[in-house]
This record gives sequence, C-alpha cells and structure tokens, in this order.
Amino acid sequence: MQSSFCITLAAAVLVSVAALHCDDAAEVADAPKPAAVDSGANEDAGNTTSCTTCFPLEKLEEPLATEAAKLLLAALDGEAIHTLIGETKPFSVVASEPAGADSDARLAFLESVAKTYTCTDRVGAFARKLDTKVELVVFRTATVKRVLDAHASVFTGLGGPDAPRDLLAHVEAAAPDTRARALALLFGEPDVAADFAASQANAPDSGAEFDVRNLPTWTTPIGGLSYRVAKGTPLGQAEADLFAASREVIVAYDHKRSNFIGPFGEGAPAMLRTFFADDSGRCSPESTPTSVARSREKHGACFPAPFDCTKGLSCCSLRCENQQCQ
Repeated sequence: MQSSFCITLAAAVLVSVAALHCDDAAEVADAPKPAAVDSGANEDAGNTTSCTTCFPLEKLEEPLATEAAKLLLAALDGEAIHTLIGETKPFSVVASEPAGADSDARLAFLESVAKTYTCTDRVGAFARKLDTKVELVVFRTATVKRVLDAHASVFTGLGGPDAPRDLLAHVEAAAPDTRARALALLFGEPDVAADFAASQANAPDSGAEFDVRNLPTWTTPIGGLSYRVAKGTPLGQAEADLFAASREVIVAYDHKRSNFIGPFGEGAPAMLRTFFADDSGRCSPESTPTSVARSREKHGACFPAPFDCTKGLSCCSLRCENQQCQ
C-alpha cells in the first residue's frame, strides 16, 4: 500500500514543484558576512543584534564546542532546518538520547548548548529531562505564535509563545485528542495531519487506514519529515504550498552548505549567521525569508541541468546523478 502511495505522492509532488521558478543556480552565500565587533556593540537593537551573538558556539570550551557544532549541522541537515531557517516548523527536537546513568551529565551539556543556540529572542533552545529520554529542543517564536493564533481554540489555556518550554509541557499533559492535534501542529505538520492524529488519539488500535506523506529535509530530500493523513485524502493547495516553501529553503541551504562545510569551510554556525544577516551586517531570524527569497529571485528556486548538485531536490527535475542535475 505504501509503495503505491509513494508513487502517487511523487507525481503529486512533481506537479506542485513544477510551478516553482527554475532559472539558474541557487544562491551562493552572498548575504553580508558578519564582521567582528567589540563587546560594547553586542546588545540587541530592536529585533536585530550583532551577528557574533547569534549561535555563539565559540563560547563553549573544547571539546564541547566541536560537539555542539556537529549537533547543529546535523540539526540543519535534518528537520530543524524548517525551524531555524524556514518558518514552517515551530519546534524541532535536535537531540534525543535515552535516559541512563549519564543523563544528568548529558542534560548539563545540552543545557550549555541551548544557551548558545539563540539569536535575539526570536530563535532559542532548551534542554529537558523526561522519564525516558533527554532532549534538546529548538524553537522559532514567530512561527509558534502564528500557529497558536491560527488554532486558538486548540491552544486555549495551554500557554503562549513567550514560554515555549511551558507551552510544550502543557500540551503534552493535555487530553489525548488535544495533545495529538497540538503536537502535530507545533512540529510542523499540516492541518490534515493534525486532524487525523486527533481522530486516532483515543483509538490508536482502530485500524484506520492512512497515507504517509513527507516534507523534505536536506539529508532526505524525498521522505524526510513524515506525517499521516486519512487514506485517500487529496493533496490540497496548503500541502503543496508547504512542500514548495520547504524545498526553497533546502535549495538555498544546499548551495550555501557547499561553501561552508568541509575541510576549509567556516562551519555550521557561520553558515547559519549568513541566513540571519541583514544588509547592515546585523543579524535577526526575521532576515531568513529575505535570504531565501534572494536565492530564489537571483538564481531560481532549483538547479537546471547540468548544474552541479549534491541532492536531487535541488534539481528542477528532482534527479541528481554523478553530482549533476539531469
């Protein structure tokens, strides 16, 4: 059942992305590179800040700084790209480890990392210890607020965007159907997926049939962030728009990644700051849509053949073979 669905979904995805503009290569990292500034200039000015205060992993001692940078890159390569760079996923879990004898030590490490995974008050992180695991969670405040405003009846009494840790805790303690719907929305699933999750919350063994759909990540361009919808649910415009927005972020990220990651690259924190940088050289998460739009408007939303590629999703054809778009 799932394989036939994937073929159908792939066809639907191709239809949805065919409307995307395909011109030239995606953006080389041409956003202003943050310059070093003295500590007196590090205070927030409105919604912007010195770029050196955004994801300042350099404040961590080694080997923690290196481990935190590896964790950040894995997060950006995965679902957290849609939280930290995109604006479609309010929360993402970037590290989840089973509880064990060293849980307190790992929690302390993740708490140290969380203090550096921040840029103004618009993007942040927190670590938490649950019964069975220790987690590091990142969030984007504006995306949280947008979801809460759009689904006010779901989140009434559960908290607000200014206290993301409390919001998540209240949601997880809510009634099963509310919990299922709210978690789906907070972790970037579309309304049709949240509806299905809520319908199954009180009867998980009902045997209801479902289709699996996916949003792309850099690591898994086709089949990254999975969610379920009721069997036979047509692919609506909202889902097509969500896929298109996700894809644009990944195409822009893919091209920047090739310049920042590698033996001679500046690394994940520096790469992320270029997405946050505005024209004045200061940084804010609110600049990321402009950075992605710059890529789309200047170079197109995908790579034409035979442009160099590392991921099929970056190609207008969705096919990358031998590091070239087909």
